[in-house]
Amino acid sequence: MTESTAPSDGVRPWPVLRAFSGWRLADLGPDLAAGLTLAAIAIPGQMATARLGGFPPLLGFTVFIAGTLGFAIFGSSRLLSAGADSTITPIFAGSLALLATTGSSDYFGLAALLALMTGALLVAGGIFRMGWVANLLSIPVMTGFLAGISVHIAVSQLPSLLGLTVVPSETIPRLIAAVGDLGHANWTAFALGAGAIAVTFATEKIDGRIPGALIGVVGATVATASLGLQSRGVAVIGAVSGGPPMPSMPNVDFAELVRLLPLALIIAAVMMVQTAATTRAFPDGADAPDINRDFIGVGAGSLLAGLFGGFPVDASPPSTGAVSGAGGRSQLAALTAAVAVGALLVFGGGLLAHVPTAALAGILFFLAQRIVRVDVIRSVLRQSVGEFVLILATIAGIVALPIELGVGLGILLSLLHG
Repeated sequence: MTESTAPSDGVRPWPVLRAFSGWRLADLGPDLAAGLTLAAIAIPGQMATARLGGFPPLLGFTVFIAGTLGFAIFGSSRLLSAGADSTITPIFAGSLALLATTGSSDYFGLAALLALMTGALLVAGGIFRMGWVANLLSIPVMTGFLAGISVHIAVSQLPSLLGLTVVPSETIPRLIAAVGDLGHANWTAFALGAGAIAVTFATEKIDGRIPGALIGVVGATVATASLGLQSRGVAVIGAVSGGPPMPSMPNVDFAELVRLLPLALIIAAVMMVQTAATTRAFPDGADAPDINRDFIGVGAGSLLAGLFGGFPVDASPPSTGAVSGAGGRSQLAALTAAVAVGALLVFGGGLLAHVPTAALAGILFFLAQRIVRVDVIRSVLRQSVGEFVLILATIAGIVALPIELGVGLGILLSLLHG
């Protein structure tokens, strides 16, 4: 598929703030409404995704703000939302855990360095018009890849949902350990997590614009605080420090750069695929999609996240869909959400101390099922048994192998399939 790499109206290739071109005062109301809708989705989602990667929940807010600012300035799509993403986070988190203890200062430093590396790769990919990389993963392999990531997310969050302490990090051993330890599950924590899942599902069925995830998390938090559920063993986020983060460069060691390069290439490839897919799926009705410029926007967001001690960001199809469905007209919608999230980051630390980790695990369970393309799997099964086997092989690789090796296998299978 040939992608447009420049708008048809002769605009210069790399102006900033292109996503605001043609904006009118009449767009202010729709953008503000869409921004508040996005904030209601981003607040629980970014916290949950940060925890998925082994980071403090509030770091997800920093990453969301960085991704939003970078894309709003340098991106092209009026609707695309960038931030912490549950697709790439488990990939790099599993790899970083092999190099440093999860949650340690070394782990955070490697994550920030990885954000800078992937950001630089995406910016370079946009400048050198590498939109063709978006077709690196074939449809069967991409479908299997997303399904495998979904399984990984669900299994990784199962102990938190059940109130268990499970040590294994790999998917299958972790599942076996969780099942074997069911006798020690905290069913109060499970009820909170299951309630968050149920509320999110129910509100989506009623009206996708209802912030079910936020309602579920707030309800679980109020129940935990008012009923004193911590005394019954329900784990909570605990005291969090607010205040704006300060920019700084992570310590760069040449040996670490070399060790992180293969992972950075894999993450950058997945980011390119997802960015292109998001831009195509939600056209903004203006110029033809400019995939290369959107690479630069997402890359700039990742660079900003790295400078503020965060981790790689990615385009988010669900968040972008929320902006589109709420009638957003420009990146002002995403910036409105970033302002709301920033206010909570600076002033709302105390409000988040009683958020139960089981509720955030429930939100990730919901997000995990959202990325499985069931319709595509059924369609492939009807049309080609061979391609269906390719989906199953990719899922097996993601689930059974260390996740970064599974992703690498998926890319190899895609190239062979092509």
